[in-house]
Amino acid sequence: MKRRTFVRTGLLGSLAWGSVGLLPRCRPAAGDNELKERSLAAFRRFREVWDFNDFWKRGNTMDTCVTFALAARQRWPRDPEVKEMLGRGVGRALVADVDGILREAPFLASFGPRHGNDYLAGRGILMRYLGDPTLSSLLPVKMNGTLSRTADAIWLRRDPTTTQFPPEHTTQENDRRYIEQFRRLWGKGDEVYRWDLEKMKEKNRHGVCQAIGLDALGAVIRTEA
Repeated sequence: MKRRTFVRTGLLGSLAWGSVGLLPRCRPAAGDNELKERSLAAFRRFREVWDFNDFWKRGNTMDTCVTFALAARQRWPRDPEVKEMLGRGVGRALVADVDGILREAPFLASFGPRHGNDYLAGRGILMRYLGDPTLSSLLPVKMNGTLSRTADAIWLRRDPTTTQFPPEHTTQENDRRYIEQFRRLWGKGDEVYRWDLEKMKEKNRHGVCQAIGLDALGAVIRTEA
């Protein structure tokens, strides 16, 4: 089984088993309120230190963040502190208020040139998961409109002759306003507007960018059918 298939199957499988209550619940050593306070404190510290200039450390720890956020959402779905914590995630930090389009977090380490080839596909992969009914139903915000607006933006920036999608599909002014929004929520962020992909083979770049568009369209098909 391919690594991506294994990770996806394991993630969705663990969510499904946990949601239907087939796995026995172990009573935590701390009470429920204490467990929540520990979780919130640990997440606040994570936000302070999560700024690795390393592709695998950034990727692996982001996966930890998403898994943790979903677990907290299931355990305390109506708690205002948990909602505020989750609101700093995909629903607010990666979606621009100015145009409602999903973006990559503005960090130079993500946009290249060292790791841009890898992170380029991140938006598509994220939309692929957001379009999955099993996962999207656990999120504190609905993403249907965001997925549609993002897919529209990608489509409008295509090459009309070849239908090739580009790496960027938003305006620099809106990107600037998004970076300001991200900094207010996350506390940091770089002035970065374009992907540095000079070292990426053109054929590979075209293939990855086209896959991002397909992920966006696929997410809309699944959520708005």
